[in-house]
Amino acid sequence: MEKNRRKFLKILLTATGVLAVGKIFGFSKIPQAGAASWNEPSSPPPGGNVATPLNVGITPQTKQGDLTIQGSLKANSRLKIPVGTDLFD
Repeated sequence: MEKNRRKFLKILLTATGVLAVGKIFGFSKIPQAGAASWNEPSSPPPGGNVATPLNVGITPQTKQGDLTIQGSLKANSRLKIPVGTDLFD
């Protein structure tokens, strides 16, 4: 019985020491540091978080930069080409 009690006390003191050392060195701050760096999005997507993708809606859309199409380009209504645009390089 005495042997079990000593073993229990030894484990208890060891665990207490490990927790005390962890507290001294600030290991308990690790979860809070990760949580502090997270910022909740300010609005639902895309709402300013990323650029709106080209889609099939009826509203006019503009894409900055080049657009490469691998396949056919089909226009069911009109295809507007600005004046002064080089069609063939």
